[in-house]
Amino acid sequence: MLKQAKALKLLCGLAGSLRLEDIPKLMPYNADYLGFRGALCQGHDRVGQLNKQAVIQIRRAIKNLMSYSCQSAFSYLSSKMAWFSLALSLIAEDYKYFSA
Repeated sequence: MLKQAKALKLLCGLAGSLRLEDIPKLMPYNADYLGFRGALCQGHDRVGQLNKQAVIQIRRAIKNLMSYSCQSAFSYLSSKMAWFSLALSLIAEDYKYFSA
């Protein structure tokens, strides 16, 4: 599936109850995204609050397994995440305002 998506120049991701231990097995597939939800939350409860330590561990594990060129892109994207989060929250607020 990933090879087909890449051949068609599509973005692709892997998700589904991913854990920290899954990262080394999944990185060689070169997915554009690894989707974590429960693994990033308190008690591995996907509706729980974010667990800062889990976020740091998963981020570090991914970064340690990336090539240098990917790490540069990762650093760049990480620096832009705050702006992206702000943009998403503004869009969400606009949606609430206009859909009411």
